Amino acid sequence: MRHRRHGAAQLVRPLYRTTLFLLTVLVPAAILQPRIAVASLGDLDLSFSRDGKVTYGIGSGNDSGNGVLVQPDGKIVVSGSSFDGAKEDFALTRINNDGTLDKTFSGDGKQTTSFGSGDDLGSRVVRQTDGKLLVAGTAFNGTDDDFAMARYYSDGSLDLSFSSDGRQTADFGSGNDSASDVLVQADGKIVVAGTAFNGTDDDFGVARFNPDGTPDLTFSNDGLATADVGPDGDTEGLGIAIGLDGKMVIAGHTHWYHSWAFARFNTDGTLDPGLNRGEGVEGIGWSNSIDAAAYAVTIQPDNKILIGGQVDQTGLSTFGLARFNSDGSFDSSFVDGGHTVASFGQQLSGARGMVLQTDGSIVLVGFASNGTDDDFAVARFTSLGFYDEGFSYPDGKLTTPIGSGDDQALGVALQSDGKIVAAGSSSNGSNIDFALTRYIGSPVAIGAGACLWLLRVKNTAGAPDFDPFMYGLRHDQPVAGDWDGDGVTTAGVVRADPATGYWQWFLRNNNSAGNPDVPAFEFGSARTDVPLVGDWDGDGVTTIGVARAESSTGYRRWILRNSNSAGNPDVPSFAYGLLSDAPVVGDWDGDGVTTIGVARADSSTGYWRWILRNSNSAGSPAVPLFEYGSSRTDTPLAGDWDAHGSTTVGLCRRT
Repeated sequence: MRHRRHGAAQLVRPLYRTTLFLLTVLVPAAILQPRIAVASLGDLDLSFSRDGKVTYGIGSGNDSGNGVLVQPDGKIVVSGSSFDGAKEDFALTRINNDGTLDKTFSGDGKQTTSFGSGDDLGSRVVRQTDGKLLVAGTAFNGTDDDFAMARYYSDGSLDLSFSSDGRQTADFGSGNDSASDVLVQADGKIVVAGTAFNGTDDDFGVARFNPDGTPDLTFSNDGLATADVGPDGDTEGLGIAIGLDGKMVIAGHTHWYHSWAFARFNTDGTLDPGLNRGEGVEGIGWSNSIDAAAYAVTIQPDNKILIGGQVDQTGLSTFGLARFNSDGSFDSSFVDGGHTVASFGQQLSGARGMVLQTDGSIVLVGFASNGTDDDFAVARFTSLGFYDEGFSYPDGKLTTPIGSGDDQALGVALQSDGKIVAAGSSSNGSNIDFALTRYIGSPVAIGAGACLWLLRVKNTAGAPDFDPFMYGLRHDQPVAGDWDGDGVTTAGVVRADPATGYWQWFLRNNNSAGNPDVPAFEFGSARTDVPLVGDWDGDGVTTIGVARAESSTGYRRWILRNSNSAGNPDVPSFAYGLLSDAPVVGDWDGDGVTTIGVARADSSTGYWRWILRNSNSAGSPAVPLFEYGSSRTDTPLAGDWDAHGSTTVGLCRRT
């Protein structure tokens, strides 16, 4: 059992130097919907540090991230420990929503705290309603280890109103005590849970403190409560949850049963006899297991208890997930009679953190071996315990390598947009650093509020070559072009104005978030026109146009401007193509001028027939007709794919 601690030719005038963002405007809405899905559930969030993962060293040695939370402002706080060259200290870092260090926190985004001359190991972190941050863990008192807490202001400085120096400890007796988790009650009292030595072996330990850091003497008379599971052997507390009724459930590992264990305390610190037929404690065996430990616990609004952790079988360890009724019995409405496992191949794995999403989905994070070392691992389950096949299709599980050695996720938090943040540690080959990953966790995070631009400088798979940025709203149509003639293709969006029924154009001169650099203007009807962009006069500047569905004639009417502003067409309007054709534009002959074309569905063959002009006027095709692509499955595209100066055709096939 592994218990992990806790231009001209080059620009193709200049339309097609961009990528898929541009191409979405070349076909009518009936063929290509304006919604933008830039990622799938379970994908790494590329707006976070460009690749969805980030590491930070706190000190010069090994640093271990353990707990994580997301503030209401979207900033992410990670707690853990850092080696200062002589010993370990509590460590805390705060990260902006984009993955950069928050320099308003302790000056550099990092903070460490020492309790004395020995090792001090930070575990979980919680945020109070006033914005102060509490970190719980273990501190050496000169003889043995005690529960320990430190409280910080939102700027990262110690809160000296908390136990006079911002630090507090609790000693259960003469042996080693270690705290693993911390929560704040609705009344502001602080609950810390972990393992307490009773003189012979270890028990569950819970300590409660008043908001000022003094022991709460109304809790078990001295602020300390313990519980043992089994007649002998160690019982380790690894996670705690508080129900709506104020009762506390602590979960962990019992050596007596070599399995999961949990206990429930009343608000006064006594064991709750409503659990397990009056005993208040429960040991849970797993079939075919040789050992198991519960690391995370959550109480649902209906008082059912969710527990996640690790289950070891011969030659294999897995994620484990179980749900219990309020009396401690397995919830038979949950998958497989109340419990399930998730394996990552025939390798070792284990869950360390859990979060319940607003739709009832359950997320576990931890580690999974890849055969050489460990990677971050995530599994998501439905509210009934089945694999969530829509998450990291098709099995609801994923792994993420970060460094060159072991990477282990120990904590997890949920953002307000449904994104999932996992925190832990990663080996960089020399030492260990704090590590975070962020995943798309809900459809809201896939661009329901904005368009995320991910740009490549090569037509190959890979990570974005520029920092991802948000520009545009969900129902906007993205366009891209060289709006100022500087040789760089940049972002823009076209938005339907519900008040006027026209297209509003918002164009940027650099690839970043921000306000439009070109004054916003209206051009074209959002009801009948397909937005287009191109260099219609060959001057090196991309400008606007529309292909209008003219129902009175049954043709497409092309209305093109040579400046990015409202006004009459600079090119005399003309009809070309049928209403059912897909408009396309490009420099088909390489003369530096963008001209028109259509892709027509041939009903007799089922293919796209391409009908292209070398001038922006009505007339016969200048390029001999040809068929390319299925009109049933393929979206027509056009671009200068090989930089030879002329635009050619392409397809996006829906598989």
